Amino acid sequence: MDHIESLGSGIWRLTLPLPFTAPRSVNSFIFEGSDGLTMLDCGVDTEDGYTAIVRGLEHIGANLTDLRRLIGSHLHVDHMAIAKRLVEETGADWVMHESTPSEVRWYNNWEGRRDRLTGIVAENGGPGDVVERFQKGFSQPSWYSTAIDPTHPVTDGDRIPLTDDRHLSVLYTPGHQPNHITLLDSETDLLFSGDHVLPGISPFVPFDGDENDHLGDYLESIEKIELLDPGIVLPAHVLRSLDPGAESRREADAQRAPRLDVDADPHGGGRAALRPLGAAQAAADHDVAAGIRIDAHPGRPRRLRTHRRSAARRPDVVGLG
Repeated sequence: MDHIESLGSGIWRLTLPLPFTAPRSVNSFIFEGSDGLTMLDCGVDTEDGYTAIVRGLEHIGANLTDLRRLIGSHLHVDHMAIAKRLVEETGADWVMHESTPSEVRWYNNWEGRRDRLTGIVAENGGPGDVVERFQKGFSQPSWYSTAIDPTHPVTDGDRIPLTDDRHLSVLYTPGHQPNHITLLDSETDLLFSGDHVLPGISPFVPFDGDENDHLGDYLESIEKIELLDPGIVLPAHVLRSLDPGAESRREADAQRAPRLDVDADPHGGGRAALRPLGAAQAAADHDVAAGIRIDAHPGRPRRLRTHRRSAARRPDVVGLG
């Protein structure tokens, strides 16, 4: 099958279709374990996505009943929207970061998210006609299903067992999303980065008011990955592995750009998104947010905190792949 491939060491990469212009797919990773299968990220709740999961499992000689646990890297629709359906059908554990329940309430409040996003766009210089069009056009799509609390919350440093002598180490990497985690396989030294590190682009970083410093969190999380020195990074989008050092440095340099765009992000938990202007075209090509990019109103100060907790040059990290 062209949408599933073996990565060796009992790991499979399953490419799941998405109902977006871009990205068109998300990578789900399946780990063989002594008590069954563990799946990282599971896509949106569409029949095409569900069928791809079933057929992928069949290809490796398994079925839905073999799923022992599902892991969500973060609470974005392309990574976890079908989780509720799969958990109800299989009884699998649902694993996400311990901060997820507070985000789930907001994720499921579609009208509240619409009003919040509209307000952020207006407060940050959005023209009146754009604000009105955005609010009227912000309707809930059919594939946007209800999010559920994790049955097994995890935090930084936790270990998710695969076998008696193999586990996935949890690294808390907020920034792109407040409950984002990445996973490090103890046997292969593979790092599964979700949307925290992506090839060739910078993932959006949310803005939801001055009380949160998501951009600072993101830069600290990038530093954590760079200093970790993993072997190979496997992201949630596209099919190639990454040199972790090069990508981490590129991400950090891009996000340190002094000027920022504001993106309204209807898929990202009710937040606007910060993007470096230097990466605007790459962001538009990837179109993760599928939102409305607006410039700050001339002469109006931005309400964006962009301080850097540490701007020192990080040591180089050499990737093994």
